[in-house]
Amino acid sequence: MAVNEWKIWKRFRKDPYQEEKQTDLPGELKAVLEFLRDTDLKEMIREMEKMKELAEEEGLVDGEIIEKNLREQIRLFDKILQRYDFFQNDADINGLRLKKAAGELLRKAEKHQMEELVKEKKKKLNWRE
Repeated sequence: MAVNEWKIWKRFRKDPYQEEKQTDLPGELKAVLEFLRDTDLKEMIREMEKMKELAEEEGLVDGEIIEKNLREQIRLFDKILQRYDFFQNDADINGLRLKKAAGELLRKAEKHQMEELVKEKKKKLNWRE
């Protein structure tokens, strides 16, 4: 059995028999820009400020008001966690898009014999794919 039939290359995510796909740089940048434009952090900031107020009030009240305060904190915090989770997932996805864009830029620079610049950027962690 030949090594090619084992498909070991796919396990290492490098298949020398397949051409490397180019990243659609303008498309990736457009998607990141849309995410940044659509991100409504003002609402999340308002909710966090309200949460902070409720947490500070907790020490000043007693009896039934504490229960009402805690219920409101839990309701609001649940909303904050959900919104933050969506934001974090979207930010992670767009971070991967930017890494792909960085890789594409470095490939283009290599193609144009800009070895010194490529070498310098590959040393930096945020330029690595």
